[in-house]
Amino acid sequence: MGSMANITVIGNAGRKPEVRETTNGTKVCDFSIAVNHKIKDSEQTDWYRCVVWGKRAENAAQLIDKGALVSVTGSLRMDSYKANDGTTKSTMEINASDFQILSSKGGGSVPTDSGDSGKKADAPF
Repeated sequence: MGSMANITVIGNAGRKPEVRETTNGTKVCDFSIAVNHKIKDSEQTDWYRCVVWGKRAENAAQLIDKGALVSVTGSLRMDSYKANDGTTKSTMEINASDFQILSSKGGGSVPTDSGDSGKKADAPF
């Protein structure tokens, strides 16, 4: 049996997801999630870039709004790059296998179907 490493992150969507299409026609959607946690007496925010593929990408773009509380599960990829000011920055990206909207920006629960079943979620809007 092979190895498996999954991560589940629960946080607020930092922006509305954006969908684009690859050259071979596959839909891909990306958005960011802010996860707040306390370290001693201060609060810190970690940002995760989330990437969703295929039918899930279309669903994410339709259902996730900025500020919504979202659970994302997938594989974690860490990367680094040189910023314009010459400093090295780190990024964390989740290649999402699943997502679930836990509450809308206004606080209400939003049922979702993030899978590839072709069914639309019964969202209250």
